[in-house]
Amino acid sequence: MMINRRHFLSAAAIAALPQYAVRWAKAETPVNRALVVVFLRGGMDSLNLLAPVDDPAYLSSRPPALRVAAAGIDRGLSVGMAGSTELLLNPMAKPLHQLWSKGQLALIPAAGLNNATRSHFQAMDLMERGVSTDAGSLPREGWLTRLVRGLGHATPGSTLCLGGAMPQSLSLCETALPISDVWDVDWMPSGSIRELLMQMHAGDSALDRASRQAIEATGQLAAKLERKQNHDPMLRDVPAGITYPDHDFGNKLRFLAEMMRVNPDIHLATADLDGWDTHDNQQGRFGPQVATLAASLQAFNDHLDAIGRPTTIVVMSEFGRRIKANESGGTDHGHGGVMMVLGEGVNGGQNYGTWPGLATEQLDQGMDLAVTTDFRNVLATVLKQHGASDSIASVFPGHDAKMINGLFSV
Repeated sequence: MMINRRHFLSAAAIAALPQYAVRWAKAETPVNRALVVVFLRGGMDSLNLLAPVDDPAYLSSRPPALRVAAAGIDRGLSVGMAGSTELLLNPMAKPLHQLWSKGQLALIPAAGLNNATRSHFQAMDLMERGVSTDAGSLPREGWLTRLVRGLGHATPGSTLCLGGAMPQSLSLCETALPISDVWDVDWMPSGSIRELLMQMHAGDSALDRASRQAIEATGQLAAKLERKQNHDPMLRDVPAGITYPDHDFGNKLRFLAEMMRVNPDIHLATADLDGWDTHDNQQGRFGPQVATLAASLQAFNDHLDAIGRPTTIVVMSEFGRRIKANESGGTDHGHGGVMMVLGEGVNGGQNYGTWPGLATEQLDQGMDLAVTTDFRNVLATVLKQHGASDSIASVFPGHDAKMINGLFSV
Protein backbone atom coordinates (compact mmCIF):
# COMPACT_ATOMS: atom_id res chain seq x y z
CA MET A 1 0.00 0.00 0.00
CA MET A 2 1.29 3.47 -0.90
CA ILE A 3 1.89 5.93 1.93
CA ASN A 4 -0.57 8.83 1.78
CA ARG A 5 2.00 11.65 1.90
CA ARG A 6 -0.57 14.42 1.44
CA HIS A 7 -2.13 13.95 4.86
CA PHE A 8 1.16 13.19 6.60
CA LEU A 9 2.77 16.35 5.29
CA SER A 10 -0.25 18.51 6.04
CA ALA A 11 -0.18 17.30 9.63
CA ALA A 12 3.53 17.97 9.84
CA ALA A 13 3.56 21.36 8.15
CA ILE A 14 1.18 23.11 10.54
CA ALA A 15 4.04 23.94 12.93
CA ALA A 16 6.71 24.81 10.39
CA LEU A 17 7.57 28.08 12.19
CA PRO A 18 9.42 27.35 15.47
CA GLN A 19 8.45 30.65 17.10
CA TYR A 20 4.81 29.58 17.01
CA ALA A 21 5.31 26.24 18.73
CA VAL A 22 2.48 25.59 21.21
CA ARG A 23 3.18 24.87 24.85
CA TRP A 24 0.54 22.56 26.25
CA ALA A 25 -0.93 22.94 29.71
CA LYS A 26 -2.48 20.11 31.66
CA ALA A 27 -6.14 20.70 32.54
CA GLU A 28 -6.89 20.17 36.22
CA THR A 29 -10.15 18.38 35.51
CA PRO A 30 -10.44 16.00 32.55
CA VAL A 31 -13.28 16.82 30.16
CA ASN A 32 -15.13 13.81 28.72
CA ARG A 33 -17.53 15.72 26.48
CA ALA A 34 -16.34 16.11 22.89
CA LEU A 35 -16.77 19.14 20.65
CA VAL A 36 -17.30 18.96 16.89
CA VAL A 37 -17.30 22.19 14.85
CA VAL A 38 -18.96 22.06 11.43
CA PHE A 39 -18.22 24.97 9.09
CA LEU A 40 -20.54 25.62 6.14
CA ARG A 41 -18.15 27.25 3.69
CA GLY A 42 -19.40 29.66 1.10
CA GLY A 43 -21.84 31.74 3.13
CA MET A 44 -25.02 29.78 3.80
CA ASP A 45 -28.25 31.69 3.01
CA SER A 46 -29.79 31.65 6.47
CA LEU A 47 -32.97 33.29 5.16
CA ASN A 48 -33.58 30.27 2.95
CA LEU A 49 -33.01 27.91 5.86
CA LEU A 50 -34.75 29.69 8.72
CA ALA A 51 -37.17 32.42 7.72
CA PRO A 52 -39.83 34.82 9.04
CA VAL A 53 -42.21 33.70 6.35
CA ASP A 54 -44.92 36.33 6.93
CA ASP A 55 -42.57 39.30 7.03
CA PRO A 56 -43.58 41.78 4.29
CA ALA A 57 -39.96 42.69 3.57
CA TYR A 58 -39.08 39.03 3.14
CA LEU A 59 -41.99 38.43 0.79
CA SER A 60 -41.23 41.47 -1.35
CA SER A 61 -37.47 40.86 -1.60
CA ARG A 62 -37.40 37.33 -2.97
CA PRO A 63 -39.22 35.19 -5.49
CA PRO A 64 -41.02 32.14 -4.06
CA ALA A 65 -38.21 29.84 -5.21
CA LEU A 66 -35.78 31.49 -2.77
CA ARG A 67 -38.18 31.68 0.16
CA VAL A 68 -39.35 29.21 2.76
CA ALA A 69 -43.02 28.70 1.95
CA ALA A 70 -45.64 29.86 4.45
CA ALA A 71 -48.36 27.55 3.09
CA GLY A 72 -49.01 24.68 0.74
CA ILE A 73 -47.47 21.26 0.27
CA ASP A 74 -43.93 22.67 0.62
CA ARG A 75 -44.69 24.71 3.73
CA GLY A 76 -41.76 25.16 6.06
CA LEU A 77 -41.47 23.52 9.46
CA SER A 78 -42.39 25.66 12.45
CA VAL A 79 -39.71 26.36 15.05
CA GLY A 80 -41.42 29.05 17.09
CA MET A 81 -41.73 32.79 16.97
CA ALA A 82 -39.39 35.69 16.38
CA GLY A 83 -41.20 38.65 17.83
CA SER A 84 -44.59 38.73 16.12
CA THR A 85 -43.61 36.55 13.18
CA GLU A 86 -43.29 32.78 12.90
CA LEU A 87 -39.96 31.21 11.97
CA LEU A 88 -40.07 28.21 9.65
CA LEU A 89 -37.30 25.82 8.67
CA ASN A 90 -36.75 24.87 5.06
CA PRO A 91 -38.81 21.68 4.46
CA MET A 92 -35.64 19.93 3.22
CA ALA A 93 -34.33 20.27 6.77
CA LYS A 94 -36.87 17.83 8.20
CA PRO A 95 -34.21 15.82 10.12
CA LEU A 96 -33.15 19.03 11.86
CA HIS A 97 -36.75 19.77 12.74
CA GLN A 98 -37.02 16.31 14.27
CA LEU A 99 -33.98 17.03 16.44
CA TRP A 100 -35.44 20.43 17.36
CA SER A 101 -38.77 18.83 18.30
CA LYS A 102 -36.96 16.34 20.55
CA GLY A 103 -35.14 19.18 22.31
CA GLN A 104 -31.73 18.23 20.91
CA LEU A 105 -31.21 21.21 18.59
CA ALA A 106 -31.03 24.91 19.41
CA LEU A 107 -31.14 27.61 16.74
CA ILE A 108 -29.47 31.02 17.03
CA PRO A 109 -30.72 33.27 14.19
CA ALA A 110 -29.06 36.60 13.36
CA ALA A 111 -25.72 35.26 14.63
CA GLY A 112 -22.33 35.89 13.12
CA LEU A 113 -19.34 38.17 12.80
CA ASN A 114 -19.63 41.79 13.96
CA ASN A 115 -17.62 43.12 11.05
CA ALA A 116 -18.76 44.82 7.86
CA THR A 117 -16.78 42.50 5.58
CA ARG A 118 -18.54 40.48 2.89
CA SER A 119 -15.31 38.78 1.84
CA HIS A 120 -15.23 34.98 2.19
CA PHE A 121 -11.51 34.97 2.93
CA GLN A 122 -11.53 37.74 5.50
CA ALA A 123 -14.71 36.60 7.26
CA MET A 124 -13.50 33.00 7.58
CA ASP A 125 -10.04 34.16 8.70
CA LEU A 126 -11.45 36.36 11.44
CA MET A 127 -14.02 33.85 12.68
CA GLU A 128 -11.58 30.97 12.74
CA ARG A 129 -9.10 33.08 14.67
CA GLY A 130 -11.86 34.00 17.12
CA VAL A 131 -11.63 37.75 16.54
CA SER A 132 -13.74 40.41 14.83
CA THR A 133 -11.03 42.73 13.56
CA ASP A 134 -7.37 42.77 12.61
CA ALA A 135 -6.77 45.95 14.58
CA GLY A 136 -4.00 45.69 17.14
CA SER A 137 -1.69 42.74 17.81
CA LEU A 138 -4.16 39.89 17.64
CA PRO A 139 -2.96 36.26 17.46
CA ARG A 140 -2.63 34.44 14.18
CA GLU A 141 -3.34 30.96 15.48
CA GLY A 142 -6.87 29.54 15.45
CA TRP A 143 -9.34 29.75 18.32
CA LEU A 144 -9.48 25.97 18.56
CA THR A 145 -5.70 25.87 18.88
CA ARG A 146 -5.95 28.16 21.88
CA LEU A 147 -8.72 25.97 23.27
CA VAL A 148 -6.56 22.87 22.93
CA ARG A 149 -3.79 24.68 24.73
CA GLY A 150 -6.09 25.67 27.58
CA LEU A 151 -7.66 22.24 28.04
CA GLY A 152 -4.40 20.37 27.75
CA HIS A 153 -5.49 17.94 25.02
CA ALA A 154 -1.86 17.22 24.15
CA THR A 155 -2.27 13.59 23.13
CA PRO A 156 -1.40 13.28 19.43
CA GLY A 157 -4.56 12.53 17.52
CA SER A 158 -6.94 13.79 20.23
CA THR A 159 -7.91 16.56 17.79
CA LEU A 160 -9.01 15.54 14.31
CA CYS A 161 -9.65 17.52 11.15
CA LEU A 162 -11.97 15.65 8.78
CA GLY A 163 -10.57 16.50 5.35
CA GLY A 164 -7.33 17.07 3.51
CA ALA A 165 -6.47 20.57 4.74
CA MET A 166 -6.15 22.00 8.23
CA PRO A 167 -8.71 24.76 8.91
CA GLN A 168 -7.57 28.13 10.13
CA SER A 169 -9.28 27.43 13.46
CA LEU A 170 -6.61 24.75 14.10
CA SER A 171 -3.66 26.62 12.62
CA LEU A 172 -0.42 26.06 14.53
CA CYS A 173 -1.97 23.21 16.54
CA GLU A 174 0.76 20.61 16.74
CA THR A 175 -1.44 17.76 17.93
CA ALA A 176 -4.22 18.09 15.33
CA LEU A 177 -4.36 15.36 12.72
CA PRO A 178 -6.04 15.78 9.31
CA ILE A 179 -7.68 12.55 8.11
CA SER A 180 -10.44 11.64 5.68
CA ASP A 181 -10.89 7.89 5.97
CA VAL A 182 -9.60 4.76 7.63
CA TRP A 183 -6.69 4.44 5.19
CA ASP A 184 -5.31 7.79 6.33
CA VAL A 185 -5.05 6.24 9.80
CA ASP A 186 -3.69 2.89 8.64
CA TRP A 187 -1.24 4.24 6.08
CA MET A 188 1.98 2.87 7.60
CA PRO A 189 2.57 -0.78 6.59
CA SER A 190 5.25 -1.75 9.09
CA GLY A 191 7.01 -0.79 12.27
CA SER A 192 10.32 -0.56 10.45
CA ILE A 193 9.06 2.24 8.22
CA ARG A 194 7.69 4.01 11.26
CA GLU A 195 11.08 3.84 12.94
CA LEU A 196 12.79 5.07 9.79
CA LEU A 197 10.51 8.09 9.58
CA MET A 198 11.03 8.84 13.26
CA GLN A 199 14.79 8.83 12.66
CA MET A 200 14.37 11.13 9.66
CA HIS A 201 12.55 13.60 11.89
CA ALA A 202 14.68 13.26 15.00
CA GLY A 203 15.63 16.95 15.00
CA ASP A 204 14.26 19.73 17.20
CA SER A 205 12.66 21.88 14.51
CA ALA A 206 8.93 22.57 14.65
CA LEU A 207 8.51 20.53 11.46
CA ASP A 208 10.33 17.56 13.00
CA ARG A 209 8.29 17.75 16.21
CA ALA A 210 5.02 17.93 14.29
CA SER A 211 6.11 15.05 12.04
CA ARG A 212 6.86 12.84 15.02
CA GLN A 213 3.49 13.67 16.52
CA ALA A 214 1.74 12.83 13.24
CA ILE A 215 3.52 9.47 13.11
CA GLU A 216 2.68 8.77 16.74
CA ALA A 217 -0.96 9.83 16.30
CA THR A 218 -1.60 7.63 13.29
CA GLY A 219 0.12 4.73 15.02
CA GLN A 220 -2.01 5.07 18.13
CA LEU A 221 -5.23 5.28 16.15
CA ALA A 222 -4.24 2.40 13.88
CA ALA A 223 -3.56 0.21 16.90
CA LYS A 224 -7.15 0.69 18.07
CA LEU A 225 -8.84 -0.17 14.78
CA GLU A 226 -10.69 -3.43 14.43
CA ARG A 227 -9.31 -5.74 11.74
CA LYS A 228 -10.54 -8.14 9.09
CA GLN A 229 -8.96 -11.58 8.71
CA ASN A 230 -6.52 -10.17 6.15
CA HIS A 231 -5.59 -7.50 8.71
CA ASP A 232 -7.17 -4.67 6.72
CA PRO A 233 -8.87 -2.11 8.96
CA MET A 234 -12.63 -2.25 9.26
CA LEU A 235 -15.39 0.00 10.53
CA ARG A 236 -18.35 -1.35 12.44
CA ASP A 237 -21.75 -1.17 10.84
CA VAL A 238 -23.79 1.86 11.76
CA PRO A 239 -26.21 1.09 14.63
CA ALA A 240 -29.65 -0.06 13.55
CA GLY A 241 -32.07 2.67 12.58
CA ILE A 242 -29.37 5.19 11.65
CA THR A 243 -28.76 6.08 8.01
CA TYR A 244 -26.15 8.48 6.71
CA PRO A 245 -26.69 10.08 3.29
CA ASP A 246 -24.49 8.76 0.49
CA HIS A 247 -22.39 11.89 0.38
CA ASP A 248 -18.80 12.80 1.25
CA PHE A 249 -19.94 14.87 4.21
CA GLY A 250 -22.05 12.06 5.62
CA ASN A 251 -19.20 9.60 5.09
CA LYS A 252 -16.82 11.89 6.99
CA LEU A 253 -19.15 12.15 9.97
CA ARG A 254 -19.75 8.41 10.00
CA PHE A 255 -15.99 7.84 10.01
CA LEU A 256 -15.54 10.41 12.77
CA ALA A 257 -18.14 8.71 14.95
CA GLU A 258 -16.29 5.41 14.53
CA MET A 259 -12.97 7.03 15.45
CA MET A 260 -14.60 8.53 18.54
CA ARG A 261 -15.88 5.08 19.47
CA VAL A 262 -12.50 3.37 19.23
CA ASN A 263 -10.53 6.24 20.76
CA PRO A 264 -11.99 7.92 23.88
CA ASP A 265 -9.11 10.42 23.78
CA ILE A 266 -10.67 12.28 20.82
CA HIS A 267 -12.16 15.41 22.35
CA LEU A 268 -12.24 17.82 19.42
CA ALA A 269 -12.88 17.57 15.67
CA THR A 270 -13.74 19.77 12.71
CA ALA A 271 -15.60 19.03 9.50
CA ASP A 272 -16.56 21.22 6.54
CA LEU A 273 -19.43 21.21 4.08
CA ASP A 274 -18.66 23.37 1.05
CA GLY A 275 -20.98 24.59 -1.70
CA TRP A 276 -23.01 27.39 -0.08
CA ASP A 277 -21.87 30.24 -2.35
CA THR A 278 -25.16 30.46 -4.24
CA HIS A 279 -24.82 33.52 -6.47
CA ASP A 280 -26.82 31.77 -9.17
CA ASN A 281 -29.28 28.89 -9.55
CA GLN A 282 -29.85 28.81 -5.81
CA GLN A 283 -33.17 27.02 -6.23
CA GLY A 284 -31.52 23.97 -7.77
CA ARG A 285 -28.59 23.87 -5.38
CA PHE A 286 -29.79 24.94 -1.97
CA GLY A 287 -32.38 22.26 -1.24
CA PRO A 288 -30.04 19.29 -1.83
CA GLN A 289 -27.37 21.00 0.28
CA VAL A 290 -29.79 21.45 3.16
CA ALA A 291 -31.00 17.85 2.84
CA THR A 292 -27.40 16.56 3.00
CA LEU A 293 -26.56 18.74 5.99
CA ALA A 294 -29.72 17.84 7.92
CA ALA A 295 -29.58 14.08 7.31
CA SER A 296 -25.86 13.92 8.10
CA LEU A 297 -26.19 15.85 11.36
CA GLN A 298 -29.15 13.76 12.51
CA ALA A 299 -27.34 10.49 11.75
CA PHE A 300 -24.16 11.70 13.43
CA ASN A 301 -25.98 12.91 16.53
CA ASP A 302 -27.89 9.64 16.84
CA HIS A 303 -24.74 7.61 16.17
CA LEU A 304 -22.84 9.38 18.96
CA ASP A 305 -25.76 8.83 21.31
CA ALA A 306 -25.84 5.12 20.43
CA ILE A 307 -22.14 4.65 21.21
CA GLY A 308 -22.27 6.71 24.38
CA ARG A 309 -20.07 9.66 23.40
CA PRO A 310 -21.42 12.91 24.90
CA THR A 311 -20.77 15.52 22.22
CA THR A 312 -21.70 19.08 21.38
CA ILE A 313 -21.94 19.90 17.67
CA VAL A 314 -21.71 23.54 16.59
CA VAL A 315 -22.63 24.57 13.04
CA MET A 316 -21.60 27.94 11.61
CA SER A 317 -20.88 29.77 8.35
CA GLU A 318 -18.82 32.87 7.54
CA PHE A 319 -21.91 35.01 6.81
CA GLY A 320 -25.46 34.87 5.53
CA ARG A 321 -26.70 36.22 2.22
CA ARG A 322 -28.50 39.33 1.08
CA ILE A 323 -32.22 39.59 1.74
CA LYS A 324 -32.85 40.72 -1.84
CA ALA A 325 -32.40 38.14 -4.61
CA ASN A 326 -30.11 39.00 -7.53
CA GLU A 327 -30.87 38.74 -11.24
CA SER A 328 -29.14 35.36 -11.58
CA GLY A 329 -31.59 33.40 -9.48
CA GLY A 330 -29.34 33.58 -6.43
CA THR A 331 -28.30 35.74 -3.51
CA ASP A 332 -25.11 37.71 -2.95
CA HIS A 333 -22.88 37.97 0.11
CA GLY A 334 -24.75 39.24 3.13
CA HIS A 335 -24.20 39.56 6.84
CA GLY A 336 -26.21 37.87 9.62
CA GLY A 337 -26.47 34.09 9.52
CA VAL A 338 -27.71 31.31 11.74
CA MET A 339 -25.79 29.08 14.13
CA MET A 340 -26.91 25.69 15.38
CA VAL A 341 -25.95 23.84 18.54
CA LEU A 342 -26.99 20.23 19.00
CA GLY A 343 -26.14 17.21 21.05
CA GLU A 344 -26.32 15.87 24.56
CA GLY A 345 -27.17 18.48 27.18
CA VAL A 346 -28.37 21.10 24.69
CA ASN A 347 -31.57 22.79 25.78
CA GLY A 348 -33.07 22.62 22.31
CA GLY A 349 -36.51 22.98 20.89
CA GLN A 350 -36.21 26.75 21.01
CA ASN A 351 -34.40 29.72 19.50
CA TYR A 352 -31.93 32.02 21.23
CA GLY A 353 -30.85 35.59 20.72
CA THR A 354 -32.78 38.54 19.33
CA TRP A 355 -34.49 38.72 15.97
CA PRO A 356 -33.69 42.16 14.48
CA GLY A 357 -36.39 42.31 11.82
CA LEU A 358 -36.11 42.81 8.08
CA ALA A 359 -37.48 46.30 7.56
CA THR A 360 -34.98 48.53 5.77
CA GLU A 361 -34.12 50.50 8.90
CA GLN A 362 -33.48 47.23 10.78
CA LEU A 363 -31.07 45.80 8.20
CA ASP A 364 -27.29 45.99 8.31
CA GLN A 365 -26.31 48.79 5.90
CA GLY A 366 -29.92 48.73 4.73
CA MET A 367 -29.28 45.46 2.85
CA ASP A 368 -28.72 42.46 5.09
CA LEU A 369 -29.96 40.64 8.15
CA ALA A 370 -28.19 42.30 11.08
CA VAL A 371 -26.05 40.39 13.58
CA THR A 372 -27.52 40.53 17.08
CA THR A 373 -25.57 37.59 18.56
CA ASP A 374 -21.79 37.61 18.24
CA PHE A 375 -20.61 34.17 17.14
CA ARG A 376 -18.06 34.21 19.96
CA ASN A 377 -20.85 34.38 22.56
CA VAL A 378 -22.30 31.13 21.21
CA LEU A 379 -18.89 29.47 21.21
CA ALA A 380 -18.01 30.81 24.65
CA THR A 381 -21.24 29.37 26.06
CA VAL A 382 -20.29 26.01 24.56
CA LEU A 383 -16.79 26.23 26.03
CA LYS A 384 -18.20 26.95 29.47
CA GLN A 385 -20.27 23.80 29.19
CA HIS A 386 -17.06 21.93 28.31
CA GLY A 387 -15.27 23.06 31.45
CA ALA A 388 -13.18 25.70 29.71
CA SER A 389 -14.44 28.83 31.49
CA ASP A 390 -10.91 29.81 32.48
CA SER A 391 -9.79 29.67 28.85
CA ILE A 392 -12.51 31.83 27.28
CA ALA A 393 -10.60 35.10 27.64
CA SER A 394 -7.53 33.68 25.89
CA VAL A 395 -9.53 31.78 23.27
CA PHE A 396 -11.35 34.99 22.26
CA PRO A 397 -8.86 37.77 23.09
CA GLY A 398 -10.28 41.24 23.57
CA HIS A 399 -13.88 40.00 23.63
CA ASP A 400 -16.12 40.36 26.68
CA ALA A 401 -18.11 37.19 26.17
CA LYS A 402 -21.79 37.20 27.07
CA MET A 403 -23.17 33.79 27.93
CA ILE A 404 -26.38 32.66 26.25
CA ASN A 405 -28.55 31.80 29.20
CA GLY A 406 -30.38 28.49 29.02
CA LEU A 407 -28.56 27.11 25.98
CA PHE A 408 -27.64 24.01 27.97
CA SER A 409 -29.90 22.13 30.34
CA VAL A 410 -27.14 20.42 32.31
